Parts: sequence; C-alpha cells; structure tokens
Amino acid sequence: MTKSKKEIINVFKKDFPKIFKKRLHGIYGYGSFFTKEKKSNDIDLIIILERNSPKDLIFLKKVLERSKVGNEINIQFLYKNLLIDSGNFYSINTCGSFFLEILRNELITIYGLEFPKIQSPGSIFILTSLHQKIGQYLYQAKSIYINKKICKLDEEILSKRVKFIIQDMKKIVPSVKLKDVKIKNDFKFLDYIKALEKINEKYSLYLKKIYEW
Repeated sequence: MTKSKKEIINVFKKDFPKIFKKRLHGIYGYGSFFTKEKKSNDIDLIIILERNSPKDLIFLKKVLERSKVGNEINIQFLYKNLLIDSGNFYSINTCGSFFLEILRNELITIYGLEFPKIQSPGSIFILTSLHQKIGQYLYQAKSIYINKKICKLDEEILSKRVKFIIQDMKKIVPSVKLKDVKIKNDFKFLDYIKALEKINEKYSLYLKKIYEW
C-alpha cells in the first residue's frame, strides 16, 4: 500500500533521529514532493550531521526498506564541521552556488534546527555553477552513449536531467529563451543529448556576452 505524503514525512521525523541520535542537526526537504500538492515519484532530502559515520548509509537503507516509503529517495549528507559560510564556494548535489540560491527559496525544515545561514552567492558564481552542471550532464551522457548499450533507465535518467535543467534555466536566467527546445514523449537517448547541446549553446552564448561586458 502506497504511503501518503504525511506518513512519509512522519517516517523521516520519527525514524531518522533514532539512527543519527545526537549527531543529527536537522532534516530538510526540497523539490516537487514538498512544493507541489500532487505526489512526486522522488523525494529530495538534505540531512545535516555533526560528523560522518561509515554506518550511516547501512542503517538508513534498513530503515527505508522497513518503512516501505515506496518513493526514490535522493539524500545529500552535509556535515556541520565542514560547512562553508560563503555561498560562492558552496557545493551540494554535484552543483554549486545556483543550487544554493534555489534552496534559499524552497527548503523546508522537516526536523531539527533551521538550515544554517549561508551568505547569498554572487550572481556570477550562480551562473557559472549552472553552466558547470549542464557541462557535467553532457559529458556523462556522451560517455554513456559511446561506451554502453542504452537501456530504458538511461533514457529516463537523462530525460529527468534535461527537464530539470530547463526548470533551472527558467528560474535563474529567464531571459534565455528555450521555446525551440521541445521535449517529446518519443525522444530517444540521442535526442536528449541534442536538446542538452542546444541548451548549452544558448547558455554559453549568454554567458559569453556577460563576461565580455
């Protein structure tokens, strides 16, 4: 039986503190599961701990399997003793400053203390880190296409990434128009790469003008 959103959040509130105990600073949610009324297929979480422990992942996996949440859980672990105060050098979810800026507007405290106050990143750092993310996705997609037989899961992952990039672009640089980047239901892996290439080209030209100025 599928759990409701409230039941899933209660799992985080009740079971996670039992795992991490006094090391737990807080549990935070972001993304469509928390910002939209309609239930999302995946759940994005940030867990801040005082310090790292090799057993964290093992215990966490057991709790999630036992609770049968049913959704894909994407968890980013941060450690309080390693947090950097400047948003310009912040790294999370393989991204940088632009993602931190999104978190400042979307992050929800599920359990514990408020998310640590981190300086707002500079605009150039935000723009650059988004560009790096696009480049990373392109590099990974091309490597997969060249080196392995493409499966349905590969296409689903790349599809999500392209759609997320389009969402991020609309939030961070709405002046870069992506009307001609259309994602279709019958897209194959190579089609998503082409779409990502087009996004990268548009964004690179936009950044070129900024840096030249």
